[in-house]
Amino acid sequence: MKLSKQAFLITQPGYPDVSRADDYYYEVAKRLLNSLEGTQVQQVCGEEHCRQLALTMVGYFQDVVADAGIFRSFCTLCNELYNKTIPLFEEQIGEDYIDSELNLTDVKFITWYFLESISSEKGTLSPRHSAVEEATAAMYKVLDECYEDAPVHDDYLALREIDFDNPDAEMVHDIYDTTYWLFWNSYFMRHAAKPTIAMALAEGKKVLSTVGDNDRAAALVDEINHRTLEEYPTGPLSLYAHEWIRQIVDGVSPFKKRKKSVAEPHHFYTGFLEATGGKNIAFCPTFDDLDHFLSEKMKWGKTEEGHFPQFKEFGNFVLYVTPEKGMLIAPEVAQYVVHPDNPCYNKKEAKAEAHELITMQGRCPIDLVKHLFANGMVPDAALPWDDSRRALLDNWDFLARFYLQSFYRAK
Repeated sequence: MKLSKQAFLITQPGYPDVSRADDYYYEVAKRLLNSLEGTQVQQVCGEEHCRQLALTMVGYFQDVVADAGIFRSFCTLCNELYNKTIPLFEEQIGEDYIDSELNLTDVKFITWYFLESISSEKGTLSPRHSAVEEATAAMYKVLDECYEDAPVHDDYLALREIDFDNPDAEMVHDIYDTTYWLFWNSYFMRHAAKPTIAMALAEGKKVLSTVGDNDRAAALVDEINHRTLEEYPTGPLSLYAHEWIRQIVDGVSPFKKRKKSVAEPHHFYTGFLEATGGKNIAFCPTFDDLDHFLSEKMKWGKTEEGHFPQFKEFGNFVLYVTPEKGMLIAPEVAQYVVHPDNPCYNKKEAKAEAHELITMQGRCPIDLVKHLFANGMVPDAALPWDDSRRALLDNWDFLARFYLQSFYRAK
């Protein structure tokens, strides 16, 4: 397997400028790629994904050697959110684990994270799969051999020199360039955002093929890049690029924002509580039951086609309200939910399918997902590889952020 120098350089934060350390790390990347020769990853995923995995791992290595703080910021935020350094891998962190240095567990997590990101069936790859273990062992051996002599890469070191408090014009430019790189080309952020990036690339290709004026087309593509960067989260914690960079550079957590108080609850919220006797959730087995609830209990009145006729072919409805957003309706979800008022619960279906609430984008509104998992209402939900169910139930918020991305951050 071969790796071009250009493919390596594109992933560097200073690209198209070059660094004195580029040659060294390019050779490390090639060694990482060679270490994957004949592994399950090569056999199942192919050479191109092996190249991307090698580039991902050399990026992690550069980050750690320079103490740039990208992976460290992830661990810091995971500790803040979950009291775990690396979710799903907490049992593998032993006494020999050293923060912000080269660690076998970090390499294993990044390998799993990359492979899970490229999988067409989300949630099916165990962190302890033999392909993950094999690739991790091979790549860690390379990195461990190089660790003591590896030079600090200037472009990664530059992350530590950003000053948000006193930014001059040049610094503002550097901040934007770094933020842009984090979203589009960095080793860690972009894998979770693959659906978003694919959507933006498709939009850009359409512009290039239909807009005749080259300057106009270039401007439109640049606009797509900027809009995608600003409007979509990235990385395994579903943070916006500007939130990542503030955490990396200044340690400013995006999770310490005060919640805005709601001056007056949404009118659907108050109407729903009246209809249910004070409960914020209700269940309707069929469309007719849903229409009856809305027409009679919510007092919306009858309509010719029924309320929300687009739901006619569905059943197993969950209705949920919050003071801020009012009411949401989720079809084909009630069969997974354990609740005294729910006649739709089906244990067999819940065991087989409930993980899709976490792994499938658009499957269920995020406010309801959070409510169900936070309150233990989907106890049968399990990732296909985990008979114990604990991996999903103990790490549901992390997994939801990773898999759902912009759907997790939906407003």
